[in-house]
Amino acid sequence: SIFAKELVGLGYNVLTFDLFGFGLSDMPKHERYDPQFYVSETLELLDLLGYPEDLTFHLVGFSMGGLVAMFLAHHFPERVRRLLLIAPAGLVPLGKMERMGIRALKASRKLGIPVVSMVAKRVAKKEVDAEDFEPDMEESPFSKELAERNAKMFRSDPVKYTKAWMKCVRDMGLAKGAWLYESVAAGPVEVMFIWGDHDCVVPLDDAVDTLRKYFPKAPVAVFKGAGHGILAEHSERAAKMSADWFASSAVGTR
Repeated sequence: SIFAKELVGLGYNVLTFDLFGFGLSDMPKHERYDPQFYVSETLELLDLLGYPEDLTFHLVGFSMGGLVAMFLAHHFPERVRRLLLIAPAGLVPLGKMERMGIRALKASRKLGIPVVSMVAKRVAKKEVDAEDFEPDMEESPFSKELAERNAKMFRSDPVKYTKAWMKCVRDMGLAKGAWLYESVAAGPVEVMFIWGDHDCVVPLDDAVDTLRKYFPKAPVAVFKGAGHGILAEHSERAAKMSADWFASSAVGTR
């Protein structure tokens, strides 16, 4: 990612990867695509790459990845030096129709009805326009380029990406993330937040009261005019701010 490259330029060793079901990663058969599943993927990857089990690191979670990062920090706080959450999911209340949709997906799984596969196959037959993949950021030639890249990736395997997204929506606990925030807040890991005040995917206004309830003293950097595409649109600024915060840790190393 652009953000990761900026951190590398600032002297940090960065490991970034696609979660199972997304990007170039495989989509293994698994009952639940929940935070625990993705934390296992993360730790297995570190082990596969030869990192020692006592390795500690700064951890960054963006959007739905914020839930994965918090789950890891909650269960393995001894591994995490500092936790940076960028427009994380889990705090914004879901609407009635969204909650009903998630309940329907869970019910179909229990009943053995392959709704996810059925929908994915149907979506695969439809024409996909790049406009459907435009990031939540100010319109520009760059945003158009990102939309084309995203659309191209989706078209390469629409069944895989549709199934992965639906499984994550079903299993990630998007409407029940408050307990995780509360648990991390009560733990030993220091946390910082970065958010755009024009985020239409995870609106800060809808999360700020609960955020301050659990993290009254945590630093929150608000980027004016930034949407959910904050890491693409403001990568240099976000990386510099992140690096400065990581470096200020008493045990922070690169």
